[in-house]
Amino acid sequence: GTDTDSIFFQQTGIPSALISLPLRYMHSPVETCNVNDVEDLINLMVEAVLAMRPDQTFGVFED
Repeated sequence: GTDTDSIFFQQTGIPSALISLPLRYMHSPVETCNVNDVEDLINLMVEAVLAMRPDQTFGVFED
């Protein structure tokens, strides 16, 4: 689990995004993931940043 939801709803909202990497055996010496998933995750984050507009807002309670 993560704390992203609780961070997002603090005060009037803190812009947040949760992007998860599929893996096995988290927090163990043999934690494993697919390198293709890592590369795809990087591409997803790059495209998300490039798609942002200067006038875009991310508030929780926007009118």
